[in-house]
Formats: sequence, C-alpha cells, structure tokens
Amino acid sequence: MARTKASVQGRVLLVVEAAGTLASAVGVPLAALTGKLYLAVLVALFGLGCCLRFVRLRQRLRQTRQEVVADSPPAPVWLTPAVGLLSAVEIAVLVEATRLPVRADQAGFETAHWWWVLAGFAVLFWLQRGWLGERLTSSPTPRR
Repeated sequence: MARTKASVQGRVLLVVEAAGTLASAVGVPLAALTGKLYLAVLVALFGLGCCLRFVRLRQRLRQTRQEVVADSPPAPVWLTPAVGLLSAVEIAVLVEATRLPVRADQAGFETAHWWWVLAGFAVLFWLQRGWLGERLTSSPTPRR
C-alpha cells in the first residue's frame, strides 16, 4: 500500500512539474514577443522557482523510499542573518552597476523598480540560504 501511494505521489508530482515547466516555457517567449520584458523575466523566475522546488521535493520523496532516512542537523543560527546581509549587498551592487533608478530624486524613477529589487533580494536570499544550508549541514546522521 505504501509503495503504491509513493508511486502515485511521484507520478502526480511529475505531471504537475511537467505542466509548470510547459507553462513557463510557453509563457516566456509569448511575453517577450509582445514586448513585455518585465513579465518575461518574472515568469522565467517563477518557472525556475517551481522547477527548483519540485527537484527538492523529488529528492525528499526518494529519500523517504529508502530504508534508512538521513536527518541533517539544523542550520546554524547565524546563517539567516549572514545570507540576508550578503543578499542585500549583492542587490545594492547590482542596482548601482545597472544604474537602476530606485530613489525618488533620480530621473526615470518608478515604484516598480523597488519590486524588482525586492524580487531579486528574495530570489538571491532563497537560493543562497538553501545552497549554504545544504553545504553546512552535509554530514547527515542516519536514523532508523
């Protein structure tokens, strides 16, 4: 029964992942052709996030199918603030390098630019937190 349930879950997740990938793959060129560059980038980031999320979910499902499940220790407490600071510095460098007008006294300032800054910060924070968290807790302790 458990084997059948895991098999059904794996197939359902595969169908959802395929649908998300297809939607993001079709949405980006369509949005780019209509001249909506911001929408194209947003859809691409959303598709990338969905794919990365499903890859992690698939890895967790594969781990639960094994007899011995490895528990990784929790990430260090200092990791979240350090990654937040690193992401903020990286976004600040990107904003200055691209000369994105984010202050009201700059020519070409739009409120939407702050949404791009926040989206970039969130993506960088999430990716770096996951990557560093996995690297720092890579010595799993087996549990039966």
